[in-house]
Amino acid sequence: MKSWSNKEQPESGSPQSPAGADDGGAGRERTAGDPAADETSLREMGYAMVDLVVDYMNGLEGRRVYGPLTPLGLDDTFAEELPEEGAPFADLIQDFRTRVFPNTMAIGSKRYFGMMNPAPLPVAVVSEALTAAMNQNTASWRHSPAGTAIEKRVVRWLCDLFGLPETGFGTLTDGGSLANITGLKLAVNQALGRDLSQVDNLEGPGLEMARLTFYVSGQAHYSFDKAVDLLGLGRGQLRKIPHDEIYRIDLQALEESIKADLEAGLKPACVIGIAGTTNTGSIDKLDRMAEIAKRYGCWFHVDAAYGGAVILSEMYRSMLRGIDRADSIAVDPHKWFYMPFSCGGILVRNGDFLKRFRTARRPPKATSAAAGLSRIGAAFTKATK
Repeated sequence: MKSWSNKEQPESGSPQSPAGADDGGAGRERTAGDPAADETSLREMGYAMVDLVVDYMNGLEGRRVYGPLTPLGLDDTFAEELPEEGAPFADLIQDFRTRVFPNTMAIGSKRYFGMMNPAPLPVAVVSEALTAAMNQNTASWRHSPAGTAIEKRVVRWLCDLFGLPETGFGTLTDGGSLANITGLKLAVNQALGRDLSQVDNLEGPGLEMARLTFYVSGQAHYSFDKAVDLLGLGRGQLRKIPHDEIYRIDLQALEESIKADLEAGLKPACVIGIAGTTNTGSIDKLDRMAEIAKRYGCWFHVDAAYGGAVILSEMYRSMLRGIDRADSIAVDPHKWFYMPFSCGGILVRNGDFLKRFRTARRPPKATSAAAGLSRIGAAFTKATK
């Protein structure tokens, strides 16, 4: 792809400064990416981008889902040296039309019957430009005062939707995978009785961690395999439970596995329910799983990344019966809530327990009012969504 410049005058949408404008001296030419670009140039680039978005959406009608090129063919299409000089902004627009658009997955096409990538709402598409312009980092309140307050309110709305109590809290994440990893980390914290940040280097919880076991359907998303790896657990500690004839977790097999681990001197830590498997969309019997988790003192995490939006349906929300009893819930607004990638979230019944999950200690002068959301989850850089 070409970089932004205006060394050549494009036929339209020129990002060049109007005559007589103060360009910082020496009559230098501005680049389209110049942070000091004049208002006229910025408007012209914006209008050109809006036209491009509309043309893309209009071109989806009847389009094949994938372009004609293979992965190797696409690599060749974009094989070019790092440019020494920039190219006109108009050339970038043309690049999108000729090289990018034909080789995207046409999610908005009527021929697209894919799994879970939505055609985002138009208002969300144009809002992305505004949030990019403000470039706020909600990991820190001082870096994003309004963004932090808005995220907290959105999280409260999500907690209310899923029936969590007033003590519930959470944070937005880059997707369901990070939300699931966070949920399992909280389960580890509960099982150990402390956060790993409170463990002295000389008394690491190695043996305690090795005794923990986690239970999930064999139909679960692979993010749980990633989670046990990243948390320093062995893959074998994640018990893959068989499913029934409609791909829900086999509850009898689940309970038998927990009992067997207890008899072996292990410590069941977390029962994981799936609200919409990625293969079939099946939803586990969450109410029954909540009872099993409570019976054996396990953390109850629900992966609702795929099917969580069913909660919005008066007709089908009963399929999620029991999700309000979860200790943590992974959600993905970038699926059936029709937000652009990437936007996930972790909701936790006991918000104070989530707030104690942090990888760095609070600086002495930080206050609870000005504390950033990076202290709640795993991310230290968070875009405003």
